[in-house]
Amino acid sequence: MKLLTVNHKLRDIIVYFTYKTRYLTEIRLVKMIYLAELCAIERLGKRLTDIEFKSYFYGPYSDEIATTGQAISGEDIVMEYKETNKGLYATFFKTTKDKTCVEHLNDEEFEVLEQVARDWGFKPTKSIVMATKESEPYKETEFGDMIDLDKYKKDMDSTYRNEKLLTSVKQSMLEVQQGKGVLCATAEDIDSYLDSL
Repeated sequence: MKLLTVNHKLRDIIVYFTYKTRYLTEIRLVKMIYLAELCAIERLGKRLTDIEFKSYFYGPYSDEIATTGQAISGEDIVMEYKETNKGLYATFFKTTKDKTCVEHLNDEEFEVLEQVARDWGFKPTKSIVMATKESEPYKETEFGDMIDLDKYKKDMDSTYRNEKLLTSVKQSMLEVQQGKGVLCATAEDIDSYLDSL
């Protein structure tokens, strides 16, 4: 019998989302973890984990989440396969205790998970699936292929953590405040300004 090794950070994320929502399907859990990865890349400039997601029928999917869930089932959470309210069958994650401990996440990572739980924890599954399917990394990936979150991180770094770009934006904002520049709120404003030159 092969023992499963547990990714402790992924275990903590699974447990965190399960305890925040108390009861969720595997589809919702996978999507929330994917959204947390995107949020961490955008806010922190890094991934939460190194797990891989692939483009699949209901949006991003990760075998590692299901495998880790199976490995830890029976401890702080349990996985159950049962019928949904709509008569379909799904894997559910639910809590087994009132409290538990997560040890492998720092404060910034907790804030990311808290934001995702607050924004998505109780939205309809269809909304969560659509949000993940509308993400740039998912849209750029062929069905069945691995989603390149490292490329997404590089794109975010080059746009939002580019010191030269940030310095130019700050300088432009300062010029506008000093009355030396023009603030354009829409594309039409930009066109009008450029036409006036």
